[in-house]
Amino acid sequence: DQAIPDIAGFDHTGRAILIIENKFWAGLTASQPAAYLDRLPDVDPGILLFVVPPKRVHSIWPDLASSAARAGLELPQATSSGANFLCTSVGPRRLAVTSWQSLLDQLEAAARLAGEAGTVSDIGQLRGLCHYMDSADYIPSTPEDLTNIEVPRRLLALADLVQLACVRAVGAGIADQNWLRPTHYWYGAGRYLRIG
Repeated sequence: DQAIPDIAGFDHTGRAILIIENKFWAGLTASQPAAYLDRLPDVDPGILLFVVPPKRVHSIWPDLASSAARAGLELPQATSSGANFLCTSVGPRRLAVTSWQSLLDQLEAAARLAGEAGTVSDIGQLRGLCHYMDSADYIPSTPEDLTNIEVPRRLLALADLVQLACVRAVGAGIADQNWLRPTHYWYGAGRYLRIG
């Protein structure tokens, strides 16, 4: 099927029963998730797990559903087990999504319990990589972000509130803005005000 999963686990007969796909902000390939689910057994249990940043656990699900639909596979509604886990059944197969942090927490707990200090150190390095990828990469907007009119309305209301607070402070005589101008910078807008 030309698909190359990141990690595959096999049973004693050589069948793939576990496929793990590691994602940060890259999109899905044409093979995900349908071709990967097809690799899992038809009768016995198997799981396809996507490991993603916490902010992407819920936002990747519509992408998985639409990609599966393009391949002729309808995904049942996912059930949520906390903020960091989604899962559904496709016949005997499971499709799940979890966060890097949740997975690393579980791996670190098991490594500490087993006294594997080297593994704990490796997990710490993975946490650093995840933090870097989470903070350095562009986070794509979701359709909800682009169509939610409340976000720009709230931002405009906050900008108006700053101006109203300045006007009232000057009117009450507790501040002045002589020789001070509004200022705009990369992450915001406001104005300088001399108080007292």
